[in-house]
Amino acid sequence: MRFNDSNAFFDSEEAVFDSDAAESERTTHMTKVKLSLSRKNLDEKLQLCLAFETNMAGNADTPTPEPPLATLTAKRTALETKRNDRAQKQAELDALDSELEQDEEELTELLRQEGAYIQTATGGHPEKILGTGADIASPRSPSPATPAVQNLAARANGMEAMLHFKWDSSGRSYTYEFQITLDPNLPDGWTHAGTTRKSRLDAEDLTSGKKTWGRVRAIGPNGPGPWSDPACAMVP
Repeated sequence: MRFNDSNAFFDSEEAVFDSDAAESERTTHMTKVKLSLSRKNLDEKLQLCLAFETNMAGNADTPTPEPPLATLTAKRTALETKRNDRAQKQAELDALDSELEQDEEELTELLRQEGAYIQTATGGHPEKILGTGADIASPRSPSPATPAVQNLAARANGMEAMLHFKWDSSGRSYTYEFQITLDPNLPDGWTHAGTTRKSRLDAEDLTSGKKTWGRVRAIGPNGPGPWSDPACAMVP
């Protein structure tokens, strides 16, 4: 006798549950797999892939993974190789940037010395100054307010516990103050991370696996300017 029989009591020994209905009930409450791939960065996806490879190998509950674990391993290995190659090339580019910046600073000083010589040699005569290829200085006006730093960007550079920050230069007469935080919404959460005359900075000794924000402001003849918009990246 079935459970939906009108002549059966619930405690009747002949009463049974409808098996199809019971199976449907179990299916309705089946726990879902959560991957959150759209919110994971590459490092987090690689960690998840490695976790699948480690925990599903020889697992009786998942005897025939699809795609096969070997496919996941091959793709993860290829990605890690390309990521490491990119980090190496980026380190080489960073070194070239540093050399270019140093050469530019040296050229700037040489040109400044040449300008001083022209000023002395011409006695400040306008036509003689123009004859050298230099321009004539306009009468001095009040120094402008220190501008906000633009286009701050953050990225991992392949070094553990380090992020690389870069921004547009505000000019040679400025230095830059840099701060970092784990939560940009906390006004008192920002801490000093360095001062530099260059338009880039490597923030070191950070917490691996944590998203970290940075911000920068220029300091000029009229004092510090406003803080830049923050930029963030995941610390490797």
